[in-house]
Amino acid sequence: MLSESMTTAVVRLHRWDEIALEKVTEMLSRKIVTGERGMLAQVYLKAGCVVPMHSHESEQMTYILQGALRFLVGGEEITVREGDARRDIVLGSDPLAIGRDPQNDITLDDRRVSRKHAEIRLRLGRYTLYDLQSTNGTYVNGRRVAEVVLADGDRLSIGGVELEFRASD
Repeated sequence: MLSESMTTAVVRLHRWDEIALEKVTEMLSRKIVTGERGMLAQVYLKAGCVVPMHSHESEQMTYILQGALRFLVGGEEITVREGDARRDIVLGSDPLAIGRDPQNDITLDDRRVSRKHAEIRLRLGRYTLYDLQSTNGTYVNGRRVAEVVLADGDRLSIGGVELEFRASD
């Protein structure tokens, strides 16, 4: 029950199929829902579309439903593919377990990934990647490996997921 002194709130329901598709350019269309402090958009880009540098008042979050998108952020080019969620994990002295099993430090929901697929360990002051006899292998920079000392910029491929190793200064 609301008393007269309480503020009322409004909840709006938006259905994407009821929102008009706005053609921004020949290569870009969008559907937008705006609120007082934020915006949510479905953006449709044709292959080869280039979006000019721009900014938003609020933080921008992007989730790719189909295809891939290349961003230039702080001078670094980042490619995000459908289903990707980018996050950084700071490595320490404890081993980092990677695999399909939810008990791993990094869980990869991909049938090509073994339950206990790989592990990154600090060894003699350097991080080393170990394949744990996975069914489909672990790849670094396109080469299948059993064990390898990681270097800054190395690309680790496990199943259909690509991870990038960044050494801190």
